[in-house]
Amino acid sequence: ARCEATDVVDNGGRHKTDRFRWAYVSLRRDQQKGNGDNEAQIQALLMSVQNHLTDFIHSSVNRGEKPTPGTDEATSNNKAASSPAMYGSALQAYIDRLMASSSSLSDGALTRASVVCDLAASLMTQASVEERQKVLEALDVEDRLRRVQALLLKVIEAHKLADKIDGNVQNKLAREVREQLIRRKMQELQKELRSLRQSSSSPSSSQPTDKDKAANNNHNNTSASEEDEDDVARLRNAISKAGMEGEALKAAKRELRRLEALQPAHPEYMVCRTYLETLVSVPWTKHSEDSLDVQRAREILDEDHYGLEEVKKRILQFLAVRRLRNDMKG
Repeated sequence: ARCEATDVVDNGGRHKTDRFRWAYVSLRRDQQKGNGDNEAQIQALLMSVQNHLTDFIHSSVNRGEKPTPGTDEATSNNKAASSPAMYGSALQAYIDRLMASSSSLSDGALTRASVVCDLAASLMTQASVEERQKVLEALDVEDRLRRVQALLLKVIEAHKLADKIDGNVQNKLAREVREQLIRRKMQELQKELRSLRQSSSSPSSSQPTDKDKAANNNHNNTSASEEDEDDVARLRNAISKAGMEGEALKAAKRELRRLEALQPAHPEYMVCRTYLETLVSVPWTKHSEDSLDVQRAREILDEDHYGLEEVKKRILQFLAVRRLRNDMKG
């Protein structure tokens, strides 16, 4: 291994390397000598890495991302590619040129396979630094290919999961928008039906006057909100008759004001209305007679609950004090 910067001539292509890179490549070549039995396996791994790297570039381009190349040659070739699609195409062409020169596992082909591994590790910015560092630390080409293959599969699966989540969110938003549009259309159709019924039930005349048209328009504009006003008025009347006091009454009035401000198509409208209907359905003014029989309470607690002696003791103490003081404050 040399210890100074030098130029390595490989298959007619000149690559400038530093002393670490030269020693690194030389060591890998020494390790691969006499390892012809694994040639087919390494070639298959290299093809698999190429396929996964192509899938990774396509998924990144579809997501609108620009995978950052890890070599000066790839960077210079892609400077003019402004869009992610052009950028990915140029990067894919660079990888194809590397793979075309690696058809046989000579020393030069092994070096290019290592370059493909380095490039793949530099492109996967979603992976952690430790994971990519492990790829660079592997000296055996087969080991590097396996690590890059596993890392590519992991990143591609992460892309698929992110795309699935984004698609679900977009579909949900689209459904909500469609539902809101359908509700608006139904309201408009109901307005038209009411206006047609009113015109058919009224005495026939030659032509409606401008005054009649204005009255119909005002009626159509207010009819959509009449149903909502009926709900608000009904709930306001129910709250006044429910007999709520204190915090319960304040909460009911606060939710009623909120209901008045919401549109019927709003997702929180039904939640607010259901909450108010639950509040008014509670029997606030009805109550039963208190049973302060301590012995009977002890029998019920022993029959229904096993153990919990401290809890039972505290309940019985409360009932005893309540019976003596005739007051909720013990």
